[in-house]
Amino acid sequence: MNSQRYIATFIFSLLFCAVIAQTVENEPRTASELPKVFLIGEYESFYSSLYEEYPGILLHQTENDMDKAFEKWLMVLHAMEVHSEKIDYDIKGLKVWLQIFFEESGEIDHILFFKKPLSKNIDDQELIAFFRSFIKDYVLPIEATENFNHSGSASFPTYGHAPLEARREE
Repeated sequence: MNSQRYIATFIFSLLFCAVIAQTVENEPRTASELPKVFLIGEYESFYSSLYEEYPGILLHQTENDMDKAFEKWLMVLHAMEVHSEKIDYDIKGLKVWLQIFFEESGEIDHILFFKKPLSKNIDDQELIAFFRSFIKDYVLPIEATENFNHSGSASFPTYGHAPLEARREE
């Protein structure tokens, strides 16, 4: 009876060590190894590296014009909605805090997200897959002078897709 207990404990210990080793092996060691999409709060030790690699902010890339910066942000959110419709993935009711890291070209390198308490309940892994597919297709139309980042709130659906410039003329 005791030998069976020792054998079971030994096997459990081996499996536990294997799981820990695999988890450590998959952890990024540098900022360049970070996943494209992850939850805010994960990999906190790399945040300073991300902000060093993406030092600018969206507002500075729009010549400190709040309306232009907000319009660019709305463009990103609207593009997410269009992408969700294109791939038939429902994000209506999703409320998130986003941190997006852009290359100077407008391509997105990383999306960090945190679902708000009153958000529609969407599985994190599905949402990660959605954001990964969005990153592949989207480039923000912008004339940036450096890599930059933007943090903001998003609620879907977004209402009123007309650019701010068009609404001013009405």
